[in-house]
Amino acid sequence: PAYGRALMEETFGGGGGGDGDKKLGAEALTGVGVPGLKMVFRRVEAPALPLAPDAKFKYFVESVLPYAGAHTCVFIPDYFDYVLVRNYLMKARDKSFVAVHEYSRGTEVSRARARFFHGQRDLMLLTGRALFYHRYKIRGISSLIFYSAPTRADQFAWMANLLEEAAAGSGADASSAAAASCLTLYTKSP
Repeated sequence: PAYGRALMEETFGGGGGGDGDKKLGAEALTGVGVPGLKMVFRRVEAPALPLAPDAKFKYFVESVLPYAGAHTCVFIPDYFDYVLVRNYLMKARDKSFVAVHEYSRGTEVSRARARFFHGQRDLMLLTGRALFYHRYKIRGISSLIFYSAPTRADQFAWMANLLEEAAAGSGADASSAAAASCLTLYTKSP
């Protein structure tokens, strides 16, 4: 329990200040109401703080992205990281994707959500500000990747709860519940 609490405080910004900071990590996990959801927190090593964004991007491209299957949503809290990942995917052309960000028009969002839900695109990139301002309900997510821990605990719970349909197996057998997964990347430098 102490390790889990330390991990949550480290990941979601606790440890400094009053009780509000300590509740942020617990709130993020207790708000997730998906039974049987496999949640993994993966620490990405960085030799120094200025090198952390590059180390995380390299890890994401080499170790996470190749194994991302269909119906994977990548939640990216920071717009600069979003642009980095989007530009990489546009150049690589090995994964089909749609992108929803805070500057997307309503028609673009509707089209992206439909293409993702019907499996015409494998990945969906979603920014933290788009979720903050619009609270889109994204259907069809079977795997969720947090490129970084969200800045708001309610965003973590909101996105993880979108996996409920996949965890329930959409009325199918219980073996499909194991398909729902949530991966959160975070960095910490020495």
